[in-house]
Amino acid sequence: MLIQAVAQNVSESQPSRALVFEDASLQLTAGLAGVCKLASITACRRLLSMDNQLPAIPNLTVLNAAYPSTNQSFDVVLLPIPKGRQYSRLLIAAAYQLLVPNGRLYLVGQTKLGAKTIIKDAAQCFGNSETLITKKHCRVAYCIKTDVVSRPTDWMLIPGNTPGSTHQYTFKHQRQDITIQTQPGVFSYDDLDPATALLLDHMTVKPGECVWDVGCGAGPIGITAAYQGAAHVRLSDVDYHALRLAMLNLAKHDLVDKTDIYAATSLGIQHRLSLGVQGQVKLSPLPDESKTFDLIVTNPPFHSQHEHDTRMLKHLLGAARDHLSDTGRLLVVANAFLPYPRMFAKASFTHEILAETASFRLYQATPK
Repeated sequence: MLIQAVAQNVSESQPSRALVFEDASLQLTAGLAGVCKLASITACRRLLSMDNQLPAIPNLTVLNAAYPSTNQSFDVVLLPIPKGRQYSRLLIAAAYQLLVPNGRLYLVGQTKLGAKTIIKDAAQCFGNSETLITKKHCRVAYCIKTDVVSRPTDWMLIPGNTPGSTHQYTFKHQRQDITIQTQPGVFSYDDLDPATALLLDHMTVKPGECVWDVGCGAGPIGITAAYQGAAHVRLSDVDYHALRLAMLNLAKHDLVDKTDIYAATSLGIQHRLSLGVQGQVKLSPLPDESKTFDLIVTNPPFHSQHEHDTRMLKHLLGAARDHLSDTGRLLVVANAFLPYPRMFAKASFTHEILAETASFRLYQATPK
């Protein structure tokens, strides 16, 4: 529906520069390129893809990011409405900054997942909106960036809700104040979550140890490990949006020289990352996989849609032996009801509970 709506409104005489948000599979990008005359098309692939084969689309640029740097400009922006109202607002604000005058933002989403509300948020930002299609419980709408400068709405003034700003929270660890910069779309972006807080309260890093923070998010665990005296800390995640923020935080805490950061699924490294011009993510060759770690630490996600999903821990346990030193250990925090003890046993790891609350457990595990 979205592609049809855009195709009917894109000028044939004036090829457009198009931007597509949230297109991990690049299917929407390929579909748009197939029906519209485009000068260029840029796709934002926020999550790590194991498929490095790009479709044969002329003038295609794929960005490993939630949104491009704001020194670029586009005539058309497509937004499949993602999960989370605040993150949707961030992308709406990004679209407003990136569009040229009279450029259009097209939005599509399921009504039951809040599409109507997000379209209202876009109308507040742009000062206008029009619904094109309401069909099969989905909505397609568009907004035009007019020459009239819209007065920022209340939500646009909140730090972190626009591309040039970040939300910040601070927590104390062993008399050290640690400040984390975040944005919507990153796990627990508004404050340190209670499971991570439990982990940090009981994590011990010996001076000189090497630590790997798996699923690092914006970096609170890895940064704390560095402050505890780790000789080197590796941070990894599948989310380039989170990784960019983690790199900003490492730089803010002057920890770049004792850390490295990678796009990875569990322990499956894909790319080394660094920050380039305008804060965009740069990819580098793969590291030496012979490196081992004294501590691998993680607060793994356990939801896929509405189902419990423990695949990340399963994959991590399957690969951890090759990455742990002879005395290496795993530190895993999780909801107390999850069947992690059984998973440790099945993977031939011994484990103990270091701490627990009514909701969470902190496990330490070592290979048998």
